[in-house]
Amino acid sequence: MLLAFTICSNNYLSEAITLGSSLVLNGMPPDNFFIFLVDIYHKDIPYDQIPFSVLEVNDQIVPEFDKIRNKFNIVELNTSVKPSIFKYLISHNPGDNIFAYIDPDVFFYHNSFDSISQELADNSILLTPHITRPLSLNTHPFESIFLNYGIYNLGFIAMKADDQTAHLLDWWEERTINLGFNDVSKGLFVDQL
Repeated sequence: MLLAFTICSNNYLSEAITLGSSLVLNGMPPDNFFIFLVDIYHKDIPYDQIPFSVLEVNDQIVPEFDKIRNKFNIVELNTSVKPSIFKYLISHNPGDNIFAYIDPDVFFYHNSFDSISQELADNSILLTPHITRPLSLNTHPFESIFLNYGIYNLGFIAMKADDQTAHLLDWWEERTINLGFNDVSKGLFVDQL
C-alpha cells in the first residue's frame, strides 16, 4: 500500500489540499494521504473539514521538535523534519508499505502509483535526479550548481521500510536536524542530498 505525505505550514495548506485531491482523483484512498503541519493550529482554519489527516508536528512525531523549530527559518524547518516524519510513518504503519513524500505544490495528472511500486520492488529508495545526462559547457547554470543545491530533487522521494532505508533515514535525519540550513556558502541547502 502506498502512503503519501506532504509537509507544510498554514500558508501552504491550500496547496497541500490540492495535492491530496489530485492523488485521490487518480485513485489514492483519502486515508492514505497525510498533511504534516509544521505550524500551530490557527483558530480560523477549519482543519476538521479537510478531507485528509492533518497532523500538527510535535515532539512525538519529530523528537525535540520544540528545540528544532527555534533554530530554523520556516523553509528550513519544513524540510529538516522530512526524514523524521518518514521514520514516524514507517513506525506507525508496519507491513509491506511504500512511503512517499511529495512537495505540497505538486499536482498529479495521472496515476503513477503502480510505477512507484514497481521501482521499489527491487530498490529501497526512489529519488529524482535534477539531471539525467551531462549538460553542455555552454549551459547556464552549469551542473556545478548541483554542488550547492543537491543532485536530487527531494520534492519527491519514495521508499519502502527495510534496513537500507532505516540506515539512510538515520543518517539523513542527523544531518537535517543539525545542518538543515540554507547556507550555500557553507555547502548547506536544507534537506538536499
